[in-house]
Amino acid sequence: MISRRRHLRWFVTGVVGVVVGLIFYVVGFRQSNEQVGKTETTRLEETKTKVSEPIIIGTVKEIPRGGQKYFMMDTKPDGSPGQHRAILIHLQPELAERAGVEFVAFSSVCTHMGCTVNYKEMDKIIECPCHGGRYDPITGKVLSGPPPQPIRRIELKIDEVGNIFAVGWD
Repeated sequence: MISRRRHLRWFVTGVVGVVVGLIFYVVGFRQSNEQVGKTETTRLEETKTKVSEPIIIGTVKEIPRGGQKYFMMDTKPDGSPGQHRAILIHLQPELAERAGVEFVAFSSVCTHMGCTVNYKEMDKIIECPCHGGRYDPITGKVLSGPPPQPIRRIELKIDEVGNIFAVGWD
């Protein structure tokens, strides 16, 4: 039969082990996320990539204020060839005034787990429905949630008749 003292010793040893393990996990997880975020942000800031041909997304008239339209880029954000999901947003007046433009476009791939993000017109944010990541609709920077880095912005051009083109990764 196990004495109370021995049972208590095992219990305390187990609790101490769990607490120490959690501390090491949290410290290691935080450091690895900081390293990944720094590396990825630096790499993304240095890369500005043009598409092979400007991609027509739509026209100014077809996307209402606060509306969004998904499209495909023909290059990935790192410049390698391949299809990549993207989103065009027609900003509401107050956001457009802050941004200095009416239309913005970003990668629609969440940097956390790769889910497709949506523009939430009422909240004026870009949101990932999978784990609640939220991005600024002007800059693409992370506002809250688990994403480790911002979503990449896409450079746009609008011609004299109102056609909207994606010309590269910003």
